[in-house]
Amino acid sequence: MPDTFSSVDPDFFGGRWPRGLSRHPCGRAGGVGPMRRAVRFLAMVLGALGALGAIGAIGQGPAFAFEAGKAVPQRVVSLSLCADQFVVPLVPRERIVAVSALAANENYSSVAAEARGLPVHGGTAEEVLALEPDLVIAGGYARRETAELLERLKVPLVRLPPGGLNEVPDLIRRVAAATGTLDAGERLEARFEAALAPQGMDNRIGALYRPGGDLPGPKTTENDVIERAGLKSLAALLGVQGYGRLHVEELVLHRPDVLIFDSADERQGSLSTQMLFHPALARAMSGTPVINIPIRYWLCGAPRVVEAVTLLRAHLRAFDAKERVNQ
Repeated sequence: MPDTFSSVDPDFFGGRWPRGLSRHPCGRAGGVGPMRRAVRFLAMVLGALGALGAIGAIGQGPAFAFEAGKAVPQRVVSLSLCADQFVVPLVPRERIVAVSALAANENYSSVAAEARGLPVHGGTAEEVLALEPDLVIAGGYARRETAELLERLKVPLVRLPPGGLNEVPDLIRRVAAATGTLDAGERLEARFEAALAPQGMDNRIGALYRPGGDLPGPKTTENDVIERAGLKSLAALLGVQGYGRLHVEELVLHRPDVLIFDSADERQGSLSTQMLFHPALARAMSGTPVINIPIRYWLCGAPRVVEAVTLLRAHLRAFDAKERVNQ
């Protein structure tokens, strides 16, 4: 398992917008097959719990944490794509029983290379139970019903709420404490903080623009990245909160100094994607620097979101160097 972040190529251009994005990519995309014994077992246990009136919900109850003196979890399951981003860098490979079906997908996962070859599951409680985990990590966008059933069955489970850049260090510590990998957690957190060290503010205004006119603003990981890279956020200046929307005409009117895509792929046939390549937009924004950030880097608020910051900064330096040469 590598001990450093993967290298970023400043010349990379071509992150792809996933087809059918209305369905979050953390959903089921494969599995380990039918497991009849696990299904029968689950049915019996749920029947017993129902008779007792047991209840549970993700987000309720205390989170499991590794305690000194207890055995370190040896059969760790990552329940979702966002959990993969913490489990794979922290937990030794031999202790990971399974990860999500998208963990090795290069379009969506920032840990695809390291996750390649690990067993995967399809996200159902039956499949997870059959793996006999002694710890499950449930990141943002995990299947609610799966997490609820596992909690009701008293399976040790850590819930990682969705968050931005500021929440990542706490989530690293939480996973490290639960998995008994405190040293690895400290190293990962130190690298994360070092990569985000301030490098001065830039007076340029940046905007991440997506198919359909989506414009992430404050309280999103993407906006955190834009501002941490040193840019001013157009979305923030316009008062957008969360995931807002901006018509093409408004984008042209406000004309950011830097235009950012994470969805630019002319091969995608949807009308919302094709709008990014509309001739009128190209003419109106002619001369505006364009940066493409692979969506895998900020799909989750996770340690390797710093790759997006690093990539943005590298592009901005390249633009500055080119401008100095042309002067």
